[in-house]
Amino acid sequence: MRVCQVESGELVPDEMMIQLIRLRLLQDDTRKGWLLEGYPRTPFQAEELEFLLEDFKQDLYGAIYLKLEEAIEIERSLSRGRPDDTPAIVQRRIQGFTERTTPILEYYARRGKLIVINAEKAQATVEAEILRKLES
Repeated sequence: MRVCQVESGELVPDEMMIQLIRLRLLQDDTRKGWLLEGYPRTPFQAEELEFLLEDFKQDLYGAIYLKLEEAIEIERSLSRGRPDDTPAIVQRRIQGFTERTTPILEYYARRGKLIVINAEKAQATVEAEILRKLES
């Protein structure tokens, strides 16, 4: 059933994601630092990540938000050519993002941890800006 949820554009359940993140952060290659892509997506996940990092005695440097206009997001998603990137599913993902993820932007902004990047620029420019902001 969970596979069907993901294939239809739904998010992986919080409990499963939290366990996957825990297992990943226990790997040796994360000792010098790590970057999570697409996680956390909800304030609940962010709070669980904070608890997890407390257990690991680590601090979160920041949360990167790749800001992108919806039309460009749709265009880029559809151009990937994945079977689950149909217009209806992409639109459902965007709607889910707005409903579930926008509160997390506020969550990290209140904590002074939100790093906003204009993702409409070329990929190399976006990457350079991310690295610049992470180094400062």
